[in-house]
Amino acid sequence: MPRQVPPNARQASISLRRGGSKQRIVGAHLDGKHGYAMMGHTYWDAEFSNSFIDILQSEWMRPGTADKLWDEIFYAHTDQLQMRMRVYPAGVIHELIRSTR
Repeated sequence: MPRQVPPNARQASISLRRGGSKQRIVGAHLDGKHGYAMMGHTYWDAEFSNSFIDILQSEWMRPGTADKLWDEIFYAHTDQLQMRMRVYPAGVIHELIRSTR
């Protein structure tokens, strides 16, 4: 889930936007200096999963989709998918980032 101060370059470029009292993720923008980054675990209920599968199936064959991670597709569809964020203090969530180079 989201935490402040993103730990790597990819996450540092994306900040989540949240809205409402339930901390719903309503979008993301390219400014890692102001906001939260997605990292760690996520929980998807059946409704979210079914909706996301439909979106993934429609996105799968589009040019440019092959290199995207699931969260990038999610950010483009926050108007259709509802996910809430839980903010953890720095140092609680640790995620192994492997270099592709």
